[in-house]
Amino acid sequence: MTTVGVFAAIFDEDRRILCVRRAYPPYNWTLPGGRVEENESPIEELVREVAEETGCDVDSGELVGVYAAPFKDDLVLFFECILRSRGVWRPDAEIAEVSFMPADGLPPDLTSRTRARISDAFDQKRIVNVSIAQAASVPAFPSNPASLVLSIAAVLGCLMGLGAAFVHEQIDSSMASPDQVEAYLNMPVLAAMPDEIPLRRLT
Repeated sequence: MTTVGVFAAIFDEDRRILCVRRAYPPYNWTLPGGRVEENESPIEELVREVAEETGCDVDSGELVGVYAAPFKDDLVLFFECILRSRGVWRPDAEIAEVSFMPADGLPPDLTSRTRARISDAFDQKRIVNVSIAQAASVPAFPSNPASLVLSIAAVLGCLMGLGAAFVHEQIDSSMASPDQVEAYLNMPVLAAMPDEIPLRRLT
């Protein structure tokens, strides 16, 4: 069965993110949050876990991203939260320390997954959340390139022009002879094709 986790990106007025350090192995820093329990919504779980782990009262805000680990059958929802107030917090068996940290001062023992999520949270334009489903490539046969369209148009134009000239020649006989052409252009005709070419009989 797929497990769903929900984690919070909580910023203070200096745009520092709130991190927590586990009080159990591997004792590393991470983000506040946890697994969604049965009969509990992700938002309810988020608000409860943040209050228990940090003493902060928050409202859920924008969804930063959805992260999946298919081989672990695990799904993580990551929200940026609105900090309403900070209550009294004391270390317990789960969380040993809490601290707001700047983007350039994150602890070195963050997991690669947590570090990637924090980077997404600091990216206010959410550009890094856009992933490439398929890399761009030049097709072997470009679809509708301008040069191909122009070439086809030129060929069709020539064919239509020849067809129109042929039809006009068949209908209009006003310039059917060399004399008519000379009279129209007022210049001599140097050569003309005969109407009929006699065939010599081979003996």
